[in-house]
Amino acid sequence: MNPVLPHSISGVMVLEFYHCNSCGCITHYELMDKDSEARLSVNFKMFPQGLIDTLETKRFDGADSWKFLD
Repeated sequence: MNPVLPHSISGVMVLEFYHCNSCGCITHYELMDKDSEARLSVNFKMFPQGLIDTLETKRFDGADSWKFLD
């Protein structure tokens, strides 16, 4: 199995999406502009629920307010 994750680029050339070679699911994405503030988004639906339950999380409204909800 090839561990390298292929990527695609969003239509507005802002985000780089990385996909699993086996199933094709998006694993994470990051900003293309490496000089800006580092941001990374991980698809936690790919993780076992038991692991997710052990993490401290902050809920973020990325749809409307762009503010933390906690």
